[in-house]
Amino acid sequence: MSADAPKVALYAAPRVAHYSRVSTYEQTTENQVRDTTAYSERMGWPVRSELVFRDDGASGLRASRPAFDALRLAVRERRVDTVVVTKIDRLGRSVRGVLDFYELADAAGVRVICTSQGFDTSTAVGKLIRDVLASVASFERELIVERTHAGLRRAKAEGKRLGRPPREVPKDTLRRILELRDAEHKSWREIAQHVRVPTATVRRLYRAVSETVDGKEGSSGGGSKVPPPAPTENPPPDRTVPEGGRPTPARKGPFLTGDA
Repeated sequence: MSADAPKVALYAAPRVAHYSRVSTYEQTTENQVRDTTAYSERMGWPVRSELVFRDDGASGLRASRPAFDALRLAVRERRVDTVVVTKIDRLGRSVRGVLDFYELADAAGVRVICTSQGFDTSTAVGKLIRDVLASVASFERELIVERTHAGLRRAKAEGKRLGRPPREVPKDTLRRILELRDAEHKSWREIAQHVRVPTATVRRLYRAVSETVDGKEGSSGGGSKVPPPAPTENPPPDRTVPEGGRPTPARKGPFLTGDA
């Protein structure tokens, strides 16, 4: 090969993404950008402006941040090979959030480097730290579940109502529900479609009003009001009694009802 021949690079230059974040607009990301780009220059990596991601005034507790979402997309689409940040907490303030990003980077084969903490996911120490973070995240999740269950038990013991408060409807709507059910004998679904209230809410309101009315009737005067028996589909056969004789059994088909 001639000495004047152009030299061909044996390896392609890595595509390095730089991420920086500050929590308030009074702060600036300039220092972080300067540190991460200086690290890339020392490593001989090119710095591309389109791969410099900044989140100004974005809390690390938020899972969704404009620049961070763009960085995640670039990692997922394998448009970068390495992500450089100054500290781990720039990626997020929760262990679960940081671990999710590490898992995304591992799945895409992307290396994560923290310049000021000597953290590199491609090394054994970096993998150990990732595993420790996974254990801490699992521990935090179990603690949250235990605290939630303890709070629910305490609330039940104090007689507090759990869940969403019951839905309230105008009196006109409630009156219309009663009319459609009692006077027009509509089904629950038809009533719900007519008054534009969920079917479960219609049934709950109707039962609540019915129980209130029954309670008032039972407490006033001569006790509870017993409803008349519902008519049967097949009324009993008519038995006529002739004068001075025994009742004549009604016929059922070609046989007498009394035949064995």
